[in-house]
Amino acid sequence: MAEYCQGCSTKVFGDDLEELAGMISPALFSEGYGLFTVCEGCGPVVVDHNGRRVEVANLNG
Repeated sequence: MAEYCQGCSTKVFGDDLEELAGMISPALFSEGYGLFTVCEGCGPVVVDHNGRRVEVANLNG
């Protein structure tokens, strides 16, 4: 099944389908963690708790 980050979902479907949202908790993200996954639109990415692509340099650790 194809899954898209928030940005690609909005570009492809015109709306955020939240396919990668909720895969990491807000608490873990606030501690500096992100989820490494694959977006069908932009490839390997790290996403936050909302499914939004984030830069690895912006994470703690």
